[in-house]
Amino acid sequence: MSEGGYPAIPPSLKVAIEAAKVISFDIFDTAIRRAVENPVDLFLLVATELRLDDPRAFVAARIKAERVARDRLYQASNALEVTLVDIYDHLRGHPSVAGIPLSEVMEKERELEYRMVRRNKEIGAAFDWAKGLGKQIGFISDIYLDRPLIEAMLKKAGYQGHAFLWVSSEAQATKAEGGLYTRVHQALAIEAFEHLHIGDNRVSDGQRARAKGIVPYLIDKSTDRLPKTLIGQRFKKQGVRTINWTSRGPHVNPARDLWATLWRGLVAAHLSESSKDFWFDLGYRYVGLFLLGFGLWLDQTARAKGVKTLYFFARDGHLMLRVHEKLLARGMAVCEGRYFFASRRALNIPALTMMNDQALDFLVSGTSRLSVRAFLSRVGVDAMSHLSAIKGAGFLGPDDPVEGRVGYRQLRTLFESLGPVILAKAADERERFRAYCEQEGVFKEPVIGLVDIGWHGSLQESFTALMAHEGHRSRVEGFYVGTYAAAKKHEAVGACHHAYLFKGGEPQKLLKVVRASVEIFEWFFCAPHGSVLGFDQAEGGGVKPLLDESDLEAHRQSTAASVQEGALQFLDDALGVFPDGAPPPGVPPELSITLMEALLRRPTPEEARSLGDLPHLEGFGSASDVRYVAKPHGGLLEPWAWRGLLSGYRQAFWRSGYLKRLKWREESL
Repeated sequence: MSEGGYPAIPPSLKVAIEAAKVISFDIFDTAIRRAVENPVDLFLLVATELRLDDPRAFVAARIKAERVARDRLYQASNALEVTLVDIYDHLRGHPSVAGIPLSEVMEKERELEYRMVRRNKEIGAAFDWAKGLGKQIGFISDIYLDRPLIEAMLKKAGYQGHAFLWVSSEAQATKAEGGLYTRVHQALAIEAFEHLHIGDNRVSDGQRARAKGIVPYLIDKSTDRLPKTLIGQRFKKQGVRTINWTSRGPHVNPARDLWATLWRGLVAAHLSESSKDFWFDLGYRYVGLFLLGFGLWLDQTARAKGVKTLYFFARDGHLMLRVHEKLLARGMAVCEGRYFFASRRALNIPALTMMNDQALDFLVSGTSRLSVRAFLSRVGVDAMSHLSAIKGAGFLGPDDPVEGRVGYRQLRTLFESLGPVILAKAADERERFRAYCEQEGVFKEPVIGLVDIGWHGSLQESFTALMAHEGHRSRVEGFYVGTYAAAKKHEAVGACHHAYLFKGGEPQKLLKVVRASVEIFEWFFCAPHGSVLGFDQAEGGGVKPLLDESDLEAHRQSTAASVQEGALQFLDDALGVFPDGAPPPGVPPELSITLMEALLRRPTPEEARSLGDLPHLEGFGSASDVRYVAKPHGGLLEPWAWRGLLSGYRQAFWRSGYLKRLKWREESL
């Protein structure tokens, strides 16, 4: 990568530019790119924004109208290029546009052509460099669009200061038959060998230019490059393929086709603009569409439930709020969004009002190997002040590890004996939590919208219990990425919740994608601050959250930040296709994570190594055990390591990644 974010110009192109007197660039798929995968896919957006009844019928009719217009114009006058007006004349009376003025449909296509424009950074770098050398530069294009629109598109893409623009629809000559090149040479008074033409079409930009004596320089189409890449192969294997507009049959899901072509188109363009940052690219290609789908679903669902303000629960809600704010800025969302500091520790402890089985289940929860002291510190109890209770429960001392059924049974006994102490602390924390809710305006909301990643739904249950304890009967609606079957019991007692991917564990197909590695999925949402331990008085009044600022999460946070920036860049690129104030169609949930399925179940060695080395903090509060997502110690060729490898596999947070690392390790020895 060169400075300023532009890709380095290939040496061969530099040599060609230096040797030429005049340099021309093809426009579409060369100097500029559309956000969709193929040009005809743009017609699907026309149909979508005009709310046409049968999008597939319109796209087919628009493709046919162009073909018929070209054939008839050539038969009538030997003319080689049509205009957009000529094309739409052949759409007159078609059922797909019944009741809508053709002029409105045509203007929508022109509007979308302009909105779709994206600068090709590779060619942009070459353009800027050639201009800096004082070369005579311009553009030549075979296209039915008019000159003013194309000039505006070039300006939007940052191409200014060019000496000429030749368009086939205006010149009535084309590159494809060679006449447009001749017109350029005559107008500029140059010899063909002085002319370097850069384009992507093998025939019109390559063979025809060479036949005219021009020096051609061909670039690869980004959409041709996509199938050769890992992500392109995953698109194909996961069923996210190029749309075939010639196939017959009903258009089952226009929204899926729309997002599939945008996703493929933007990712294809991103291949050449990639920062070569593994984490950023991971976010752009795999996470961005999911976040966009969740964000669109969230606001629409919340509004339908009468929610005015959405409270995004820390820490997973940090990224969700950033997505929501982008939608708000474009007029594509309505609900107000606020960040709400919360955690299992910060809500579940204040929610304790009696030491029953449910409370004890929470207090002893976890799978990591912690000491008695660590378990007590999670709830703010000093172990040294309760040595007799610790020994009375069967432990030798506060640093004894809690292991096996016996250890956890003793731990339950300990917590039960310390019930009055813990409940007193819960009451104190409950008062501070009440003050925080009052500060954040929670009690003023008739319907409280709670946003979190989900899974068990316990946070909503604790939050609702705390509201009830304070005498507030506001309806609490939870909005989640997904919830397990266990969340059904909370809904049975009035905790209304909604989920984007799966609700109560259904559909299982999407549940299984997330469960391939819940920890990696949660890492996508990693916030730039530590876990919320509780609340305290702030200087100058008010309430502030107490955060765990352990350095153990530095690597998780830095890598997650890069993933998130990549995902949000995809969001910006995708939303730029649509007009402000008009939310685009929702992203089908199964489409939004289809590539994540390939990533989590069939990782490459690099993916397994990079993601597997992520540390995962198991626990809650300030007492957590650090383990890695998928990091084997030893190899299959080391018999003395087999027992440890088997144990590591059973405890791995990402078993597919663990196995891939074992296999790759053996192949690399």
